Amino acid sequence: MSLPRRESRALLSLCLGNLVELYDFATFGASAALLALVLTAGQGGLTSVFVVLAVALLLRPVGAVLVGRISDRRGRRVPFLVTTLVTCAATVGVGLLPSAASAGLVAALGLVVLRCLQAFCTGGQTSTSVAFVFESAAPWYRGLYGGLHLASSAIGMCMGTAGVLLVAVLLTPAQVVEWGWRLPFLAALPLALAVLALRGRLRESGEFVRSPAGASATAALSTSAVARLVRRRPRAVLAGVLLGAAFGVTVNLWFVYAPAYLLTTGRATAGTALGPACVGLLACGALAPFAGALSDRFGRPRVLACACAALCLVWTASGEHVLAGHGGVPFAVAGLAVGAALSGFVLASHLPETFAVGERATGVGLTFGVGSGLFGGVAPLLAGWLVANHHVSAVPLYPAGCAALAAVALVWSAREAGVEHRPGDPAVDAEGAQRLR
Repeated sequence: MSLPRRESRALLSLCLGNLVELYDFATFGASAALLALVLTAGQGGLTSVFVVLAVALLLRPVGAVLVGRISDRRGRRVPFLVTTLVTCAATVGVGLLPSAASAGLVAALGLVVLRCLQAFCTGGQTSTSVAFVFESAAPWYRGLYGGLHLASSAIGMCMGTAGVLLVAVLLTPAQVVEWGWRLPFLAALPLALAVLALRGRLRESGEFVRSPAGASATAALSTSAVARLVRRRPRAVLAGVLLGAAFGVTVNLWFVYAPAYLLTTGRATAGTALGPACVGLLACGALAPFAGALSDRFGRPRVLACACAALCLVWTASGEHVLAGHGGVPFAVAGLAVGAALSGFVLASHLPETFAVGERATGVGLTFGVGSGLFGGVAPLLAGWLVANHHVSAVPLYPAGCAALAAVALVWSAREAGVEHRPGDPAVDAEGAQRLR
C-alpha cells in the first residue's frame, strides 16, 4: 500500500513532532534526579522535580483547549507551526539553563517557566496535529495512522531515556553534573529544525477547508465551546478523559517515576533502571502500527477495550513488585508487557473520529489533555507519597482503576452515535478495498 504524497508528508510531520515532544518529556523524566541536584540545589529531592512536572502537565489541557479552539475556528496550519516552534525552543532552553550554584533561585524558576510553556504548547500541538493528520488520511487506514502516531511517541520516549542513559554510562559522575546533563536536551535541536522545515510546507487540511468551520474561519471564538461540547457529547468526553488518564498515568508511573525512584534509592544502576524502560518503549513502538491496523479491521473500541484489560492485568500482577524496588530483569519483563498493552491505545485515530470537524481539535484537546495532564501529572507525586508511607501495594490500584473505568466508559459511550466512519461501513469499506488494490 502506498500513501499519497500529501498524506505521507502530513504523517511524517506528525510523527516527527510527536517524537520531539516525547523525547523532551522522557529526557526530563529520566533526568529528574540530576535536575533536582543541579537546578534546585537538591532541595526537596525528586519531589521538587515531580511537582514541576505536575504543575506543567496541569497546563497541558489549558493549552489543548485554547489552541484547539483556535484551530477549529481559524485552521490547523498556523497553530500547528507556532506551537511546534515554542515547544522546541523550550526544550532547548532547559539545556541552556544556568545551574543553581551560579544562578540560585533563577535556575529553578527558569525550569518551572520553560516546563510550563512547553506543556501549554504541547497540549495545543497535540490537539491540532492529531486533527490535522486525521483529516489528511483516508478513512480506511486512519487506525494505521493512529498506530504510527503512537509508535513515534514511544520511540521519542525511548530516545530520550536512552540519551540520558548514554550520558550516564560514557561520562564520569562529575562530568554529568557539571555539563553532561545538558546534552540530551540540546540534542533535540536538529530534530526540531527538521520538523519545522517539514511542517512549513504543509497546506491546510482539505476536510477542514471544505467544512462549515473552514468556510467561517473568520468567526469569533466562542467562550462556551467546551461547555457546549460536554453537553452534546457527554459520554464521548468522559470516555476520552478516562482513556487519556489510563494512558497518561501508566506512562508517568512506569517510564518516569519507577526508573527515577530506583536510581535515587540505590536499588538499581542507570543500566538496570533506564535500560528496561527502553525495552518496554521499543515494544510499544514496534506493536502500535499493528494494533492500529487491527482497529481498522475490528474497530477502535474493541482494540482499546483489550488494551485497558491488559493494563489492568499487568498492573495487578507486576506493579507492586517493580515499584517496591526490584529493577533489572523483572522490570524489563514487566515493561515488555506494559509496552504491549499501551500499543493498543490508538487514541490518535479514536478521539478525532468521535468529534465533528468544527469541534475536533477542541474535543481531542479536552479529553486527552485533561486525562493525561490532570490524572497523569499527579501520578508520580501520589506514588511517591504512598511509597514513603509504606503503602506500595496501593500504587497499582490507581492506574489499574483508571484502565478499568476507561473500559466501562468506552462500552457506555458506544451507544452515542459517532460522527465519522467506523470500520464496518459497507460503502466506505468498499471504497477502501478498491483504493488499496
